[in-house]
Amino acid sequence: MKTFKQYLTEGREWVGVDFDQTLSHYTSWKGIGKPIPKMVDRIKKMLDNGEKVKIFTARANNPKDVKAIKKWLVDIAGLPVLEVTNKKDQFMTRLYDDRAIQVKKNTGEVVGEDISIEEKLGALAAGLLAGSMLLPQTMQAKDKNHPAITQPATSTKFNSILNLILKHEGLIEGQTPFRITNPEMKKWDRIHGFKIDKIAEKPMGRENFLFLQNPADVSKAVKKQFENYANNPTRYGLKPNVSLKDALAKFDQSGVRGKISYLLKNIPDLDLDQPLKKYI
Repeated sequence: MKTFKQYLTEGREWVGVDFDQTLSHYTSWKGIGKPIPKMVDRIKKMLDNGEKVKIFTARANNPKDVKAIKKWLVDIAGLPVLEVTNKKDQFMTRLYDDRAIQVKKNTGEVVGEDISIEEKLGALAAGLLAGSMLLPQTMQAKDKNHPAITQPATSTKFNSILNLILKHEGLIEGQTPFRITNPEMKKWDRIHGFKIDKIAEKPMGRENFLFLQNPADVSKAVKKQFENYANNPTRYGLKPNVSLKDALAKFDQSGVRGKISYLLKNIPDLDLDQPLKKYI
């Protein structure tokens, strides 16, 4: 049986996509060019397949650039808001970059040194993307502790949905998916009644998230958030009798398509248009 920590650690992998000359046409360091359609479409497919995508760029050093990129993603490229970073960690599975040169593992040898970088990246991207689309089914087949759920939506318990939401979030022990969005949140001692850990050091890339003192409270805090959506939707800018789909979009504004795709792969009969209250 997997430990709670092992369960929350799964799904932390992410794909890095360079910005200038990869996702956007490069004009100058001070400006942002037009989207590159093929890469935009590739990112959309990765998100639909449940993969996490981050914009990996040197521009992340400048908060103004980060803000501009996130706005560009939504307003110009038609993508959700994605995390913008210049920090690489052990969970990055691959990188799309116009300057990258692939090296064979543990050898220092350059892959395909006799072909152009563009050809190399094209072949690499196509192969990895094709393989990634088979990954969720493969994982489901091998993951005996978390088999696919196939019961009808009306009889699906919310705990099953909640467990999948947490697994897709790729949380680590004690962490919640609640991002700190305003200065007041930094003063909080609790979230939904559960104690926040203000002492423990946060991992790279998660400095702006809340952590709980008791790891067992993570699922309870997230469940409470959805209960609030169901019982007081107008407080969160949601319509009365809010649907599960709209609640998910409110909960995960940057990666809801990936999360919905992940849920449907594990619960094929899930009715996202059903009122959230039917699941709580």
